Amino acid sequence: MRTFFSDTAGRCSGCWLLHGSDLQRARGARPLCAIGYRRPNHKQGYFYKRQFTYDAERDGYLCPNNQFLSYSTTNRAGYREYKSDPQQCRECPLRDQCTRSRNHVKVVVRHVWEDAKERINQNRLTPEGKRIYARRKETVERSFADAKELHGHRYARFRGLRKVMKQCLLAAACQNMKKIARLLAILLRLQSGIRRGTWLRGWKWSCSDGF
Repeated sequence: MRTFFSDTAGRCSGCWLLHGSDLQRARGARPLCAIGYRRPNHKQGYFYKRQFTYDAERDGYLCPNNQFLSYSTTNRAGYREYKSDPQQCRECPLRDQCTRSRNHVKVVVRHVWEDAKERINQNRLTPEGKRIYARRKETVERSFADAKELHGHRYARFRGLRKVMKQCLLAAACQNMKKIARLLAILLRLQSGIRRGTWLRGWKWSCSDGF
């Protein structure tokens, strides 16, 4: 049996494939995750979503004018939709700041995993969560920046999903080869025991000489 889990320290800086006894130990751990923050979309002059208060007991939202938005349906993307009463919205003095729909219905969506997302998002605000979140620029974001600046990912060079995918795979292969070369160079330096300055000069000489 195999599954993905965070590292043994319980941090989501990376994922490891565990099985057997490692999996049994991992199941008893409590990982500390710090998910990325995404700024919500907002239209100028309208209420923010945070101004609609969620009522967990009644499973609905209260709007800034204290109208209750009841659950309507769950769409295919996994979002639960909460809709207002059009009769009340039609006469609401705050309607222009809330919605301009023709049927006078305000719709607020909430993901089926929103409770878990809110709990995990609180970790990002803790000192430990901030430390983990800062590693993004050293791992994930650094890889994207390298592909954008050095491997032509600022623009797609081809048309069509398959062709663009080939471009991405080639860039990823180049990045992996650079990492392999860097790790092999570090291993060579450690094995030879040469001081860093002397080793760097020798490495540059070897590169210029074509190995």
